[in-house]
Amino acid sequence: MKVLFNTIIFDLDDTLINSTEIARGILTSFFAKNIELFPGHTADSVITVISQIHHDLVHKQHQSLPQANINVLFKLFESLKITPPSLKCIVELKTQIDRVFVDNTKPLPNAQSVISELKNRGMKIGVLTNNSFDQQGQKLIKTGLLDHINCLVTIEMLPAGKMTEDQASELIMKAREKWFE
Repeated sequence: MKVLFNTIIFDLDDTLINSTEIARGILTSFFAKNIELFPGHTADSVITVISQIHHDLVHKQHQSLPQANINVLFKLFESLKITPPSLKCIVELKTQIDRVFVDNTKPLPNAQSVISELKNRGMKIGVLTNNSFDQQGQKLIKTGLLDHINCLVTIEMLPAGKMTEDQASELIMKAREKWFE
């Protein structure tokens, strides 16, 4: 049987790793530990508000995930009518949230074996993602998948903040030329 292609490109979150599965539990625990920043609110009520804000930023305002992941914290305090803490505190919150996600990331069942099998068949593996290079790279390292990936292409590699279909095609072609030929 003749193989018609030599490259496979995956998304990362919920394709190779367990992002959605871990999100609610991680965020509930995180906001419970930091509840003093949200007087009069429970971790669950904060999660409900932040989830809606994040959804609106990404799906209605068409912000990229890296943009939304920053703006969501500012909008959260605004929506809860709470004076935001210092900028330093918000930077630390964002850093902590990113760290908690990376620390709890695991490959989905069979992700390692599928990637290994494709590599054994001579395939080159790429990841194309709408999330940040730093966070996605850290997730690939944490799960051990990075050792099997030939390239990682992220939203920050685009001149604009949101990836259109044409931009995704262009990025794939550039990645193919640079890493897969």
